[in-house]
Amino acid sequence: MRITDEQKERAAFVNLPQFLMAHGFDLKKVGKEYVWKDHDSLHIKDNGPGERGAWFRFSEDKGGDNIGFLREYMGMSFVDAVEALTGEHIDRTYIPSRTYEQKPKTVTARELSLAEADNARRVFAYLCKTRGLDYDMVSALVRGGSIAQEEKTGNVLFKYYDEHGKVIGAEKVGTSTEHKFKGIATGSAAGHGFEVVRGTGEKAFFFESAIDMLSYLQMHDKELTDCRLVSMMGVKPNIVLDTILRNNISPDHVFLCSDNDTAGNEFAQRLQEQYPDMKRVITPDTYKDWNDMLRGIPKAVEHETEKKEVDTTSMQYYGNEMWNKATDNRDKSLVTIQAADFARLQEQLDNSGINYYAYARDNSVIMAINDKDIEWFKRIAGTPDLVPTKSNRPYSPPEKNIFGSAEYRYIPQKEYLSADRDLVLKMAEIMKARG
Repeated sequence: MRITDEQKERAAFVNLPQFLMAHGFDLKKVGKEYVWKDHDSLHIKDNGPGERGAWFRFSEDKGGDNIGFLREYMGMSFVDAVEALTGEHIDRTYIPSRTYEQKPKTVTARELSLAEADNARRVFAYLCKTRGLDYDMVSALVRGGSIAQEEKTGNVLFKYYDEHGKVIGAEKVGTSTEHKFKGIATGSAAGHGFEVVRGTGEKAFFFESAIDMLSYLQMHDKELTDCRLVSMMGVKPNIVLDTILRNNISPDHVFLCSDNDTAGNEFAQRLQEQYPDMKRVITPDTYKDWNDMLRGIPKAVEHETEKKEVDTTSMQYYGNEMWNKATDNRDKSLVTIQAADFARLQEQLDNSGINYYAYARDNSVIMAINDKDIEWFKRIAGTPDLVPTKSNRPYSPPEKNIFGSAEYRYIPQKEYLSADRDLVLKMAEIMKARG
């Protein structure tokens, strides 16, 4: 595996504030810079086209570039940071730097001091109500000190310890249902993750997140004995290898429980090529990960304008399908109009630059429209008294919406442009129509 100078250059020129806000960071614009609200002494340059990204934290008198920020504040490796910034897949050929029999390096990280709240109300609300985890299980972990609430942000802290019982790291998960956030506490030791150990811990199960791990534990509580369940906080082979070396676990007692998606499956496949005795544990194809399985949320959640009871194979659709798939149902409203009225309005709708999606059923057309565009629709339709409805079907778009005629990782010469989300989705629709 080798990262080229060109890849590092592309990562350096990405607009860092836009990247961070898309990944759940709460930033505030101050002049030509952004300030991170969690750390108001940290200033981030709003770099334009052709400018390198940069940041500086005045309270600690240190700063750096885009890659440095992701490593410092998102807990990423150098390779993960370059891949995240460029969006280009970097082939990871796992070549062990040591044989299995070698002893792992001793962690010498000092104990972390985490700013914990004196209660865990938001933690319980998010983990139990939103994520469906068992209250008694979460309560036991809170009482035991493994889970806490971050004082300033309300984030969940999934803490991990060294062999002497010192806190050496924490996985952080936001408790807001509107703004997703995942991160790692600054200064966390590498090669470790949040763990739950039962009995001897001689079998090791590895998951992409603490919430997935606890979901699996909840579903298989009675059958899990003498095991160690570990969150990798992503797909990180170093956590797998360091954990089994540190605890003298045989590869045939390792179970890879990463997500049932491309990244999770490729991760498991590559490790199994290196260590054939490792086993794969996977959700049914219906579900992407263990928490979705716990909550009964299938991979292909229906979109706003789809109904199970309708034969969609012969149905006529209109509008911007890419916008529909990329937009949360909570941001849409539904309106139903007569087919004849829709035929009269369709050209004006398509020429307006507004995103919508619709399907015809019997003599009616059911439309999904942005909440913010409802008043505009009422005006052009001449229906000021129209009362829209909200869907009762939950749908959240994938974390990354990627579209186009070729995967961008295979385009050798690129320029990166940022624009309003709805505008980009309308541009994508037009480009697709034009081939």
